[in-house]
This record gives sequence, structure tokens and C-alpha cells, in this order.
Amino acid sequence: MKEWTKKPGDYERTAMQREIDIQKSLNHPNCLQLYGMSKTDDGKPVLVMELADGCLADYTTKQKKPRLTNAEKCRIILEIAEGLEYVHSKGCIHRDIKLDNILMKDGHPKIADYGLARTLDPTVSMQITFAGSPVL
Repeated sequence: MKEWTKKPGDYERTAMQREIDIQKSLNHPNCLQLYGMSKTDDGKPVLVMELADGCLADYTTKQKKPRLTNAEKCRIILEIAEGLEYVHSKGCIHRDIKLDNILMKDGHPKIADYGLARTLDPTVSMQITFAGSPVL
């Protein structure tokens, strides 16, 4: 679940609806599934999504079992690339791919957090935007 920490204003509602619309349009084994939306008792929106085991950063650094083999690392990278290829084929760009936004479920990566994602306008030949998480 993804819960907003405060009630959204107009800008946040627009961004949230864009995130919902994009994520609902995706159906791929390497994209986290959005099941629906709800609200907390005090009216804050909550996205109900597929349950994952954790993010890729934790999966690669905090697991107790033996380190990932090179073959496993290659498989995970390939599955992420396949998921991104699918997202792009749907006319979307994620714009915030990072270890924290790749969730793991049963050893397979799931692209998550479409809050900065955008759909491409086919009538525009080139779009320039700035996005991504700040580097601290």
C-alpha cells in the first residue's frame, strides 16, 4: 500500500490521478500491479498494490542467504529491462528508476512508484523534462 501523509491539494490530486492511470494501464510480470484505491478514516488516499518482499537495494545488501550469482544478477537486470521496454511500449516513461523503486517478489523484480511517470505525446517530436530523485 502507498499512503499519502496528508490530504492532497489540487496539484497532488492531479499527480496522483496520473500515477493511478499509468499504473492501471500496465499489465506485465515485472511491473507492480495496482489493485485499486481507498481512503483512510481521515480521508487520505491509499493505493492498494501487489505485495512485494522488499526493494532491490535491500534484496542485494541485506539478504541472509548467499550473495547473488552473476547469472542471477544478469537475470534481474534483464527482467528490469523487459519491464521498462513494456512501459515504454505503452507510451510511458518512468523517470525515477532506482534501487528503491524496484521491488522484489519471489526473486523477481517489479518496477514500482509511477509518481514521476509521464505519458508521451505522439504529436511532439521531442520533450525535455527534469525528473528523478535528488542526490543527497
